Amino acid sequence: MIESLGIETGRDEKTDFYRLWQRQSIWLSNRVTQPILQLIINQEETDKTLFEAINHYIEKKGKITKPSKNLNWLDDKQQDALHEINEKGEEIFQRRLYKMFLFEAINDGIKSGILNFNHSYRFRFLEEYLISKKEWKDNREQLLMDAEMTHLTDYEDIVGVLKENLDQLYHQVNDGYNLGLNPHLRFDKANKPIIATPAVEKPDLSKISSYFNPARFVSILDLLADVEKTAPFLHHLGHQSKTHERKRPTPETFFASIIALGCNIGVEKMRNISKGIQVSTLQNTSDWYLSLQALKDANDAIIKMKNDLDLPEIHRNDPNELHTASDGQKILNKKNSLNAAFSYKYPGFDKASVANTAVDERFAMFYSTVIVASAREAVSMVDMYSGGDPLNNPVIKSTIHSTDTHGSTEVVFGMMHLLGVFFAPRIKDLGSQQLYGFKSKKEYAELDYKLIPDHTINTALIEKHWGRPVGTIF
Repeated sequence: MIESLGIETGRDEKTDFYRLWQRQSIWLSNRVTQPILQLIINQEETDKTLFEAINHYIEKKGKITKPSKNLNWLDDKQQDALHEINEKGEEIFQRRLYKMFLFEAINDGIKSGILNFNHSYRFRFLEEYLISKKEWKDNREQLLMDAEMTHLTDYEDIVGVLKENLDQLYHQVNDGYNLGLNPHLRFDKANKPIIATPAVEKPDLSKISSYFNPARFVSILDLLADVEKTAPFLHHLGHQSKTHERKRPTPETFFASIIALGCNIGVEKMRNISKGIQVSTLQNTSDWYLSLQALKDANDAIIKMKNDLDLPEIHRNDPNELHTASDGQKILNKKNSLNAAFSYKYPGFDKASVANTAVDERFAMFYSTVIVASAREAVSMVDMYSGGDPLNNPVIKSTIHSTDTHGSTEVVFGMMHLLGVFFAPRIKDLGSQQLYGFKSKKEYAELDYKLIPDHTINTALIEKHWGRPVGTIF
């Protein structure tokens, strides 16, 4: 009993984990070997030792009998685990475990950016997504005009205004607090700010309820048909291959395909609950007509019509401002997906994705994307508010944007300011955030201010990089 307990307590958890991995090696290898064999890797911008290991795997077509020559892409413990001594004293290469190590290294390499591909939408070398130095040098003025950023060329003017505005804000907030004019602001024992959220005023809806009572409910199909009559959008859903288009689907087929995807029903299940529509027709419509760009164009057409209506304007607090907001919604994935992962934010045993959606205060949805559940929603803010058309959507001119804590980072604050959008996130724990100022905390503390910066902004670093090429998102 004591001997068995000693063996159990002395067991290496990592070794047991590696044994479990070896059992799963064949299952995983059958699923990922073919995709790996098709990889076209950017050799110059990929870690050399990892590239050699992947190339060795590709040359052997997955039938590994010995490891690659250079094993520096593995840590020392992993390298030691690749060989075991059998009963005859012979050293045996653990090829199944080696494959699992390689699969993990490929996964981590893609995420960290040390493994890049020549042909990929998301996983090329970072600088390939940026404006080249030569193009920036030759066409700097035109690029700034295209991006509507000519007002940001003069560093001294920009920083001068920022210094004045930020200093004024520190004075305004602290003077208001000291005079007792801000009942929602207080400080904890560590002098960290705490914001109390005021109660939301509920609007009086009794005046309009009588107009909607007779309707009771409206089917989605009828709703889409009415929208199509008022703001025609189906003509934006064109076939992706003009030479292979035979017969354009009927409006009913388009509506069924949109509902199948939009309500997460699925094409096959939608066919089972629909009459007179074949599953092949629905699948063809979904695959060939509902492209991402086509759906964006159709959505823009609807929003353009909504912009001309007076009724949605009653939701705006200020006719000169347009407040937008974005948030993520968890979607559990029952099947494997590149956009699915485990997340501490969404506990459970299923992988999840997050649909990050943006709407304005008139309830016009102008942006939506799917990201991994383990990523911050702030990563999609770059795509939401840059690239292509102004604000990535020509029909929504946002002036204020709000998110929750996961939608905000320091980079997003800076980017939004340069784009002319006032960023107003609802941060859960404001006291944990780092505050910055062009003046030191000592200068504000001498004025008996409680809200003071944690760090002083490094203006020399900003000036050094101000004139360098800027990135664009396509």
